[in-house]
Amino acid sequence: PIFAFIGCSALQSIDIPWSVRAIMVGAFTDCMSLKEVTLPWGLVVLENMAFAGCTGLKAVYSQTTVPPAISLNCFSAETKAEATLYIPTGTRQLYEATKGWDFANIVEIEMEQGIEGIEFGKMKMENVYDLQGRRLTEVPAKGMYVKDGKKYVK
Repeated sequence: PIFAFIGCSALQSIDIPWSVRAIMVGAFTDCMSLKEVTLPWGLVVLENMAFAGCTGLKAVYSQTTVPPAISLNCFSAETKAEATLYIPTGTRQLYEATKGWDFANIVEIEMEQGIEGIEFGKMKMENVYDLQGRRLTEVPAKGMYVKDGKKYVK
């Protein structure tokens, strides 16, 4: 929604869900306590003033390998000068060539990019855990679980 969190003083960090494709006009305007934001890999557009006035913003993580379209005043000039933009490895030239992503500090890092692969068949129940770290004796009918350090969704 437009101006969804405007002026929210309690918000310090937000990890935007992967299903979000657009961040609307002024969504986080004047959230002065916001220090860190993670933009999802499926994001397509950041609209006008989405993060304007977020004077405490120090880190912006953009998980997408294709820079989202961005309004030129989505982030304030102060944020672009002082915050660090973290982007997937190998995408720096794309971000630098896309208007609106002109942050002074850009750092490439390794980021998970969605589903690595799909496996079929019977799974051995060794080293299978739920997200709370409890060992499972059978694969859940649906949900997430961890096997050998990798996350799986069923």
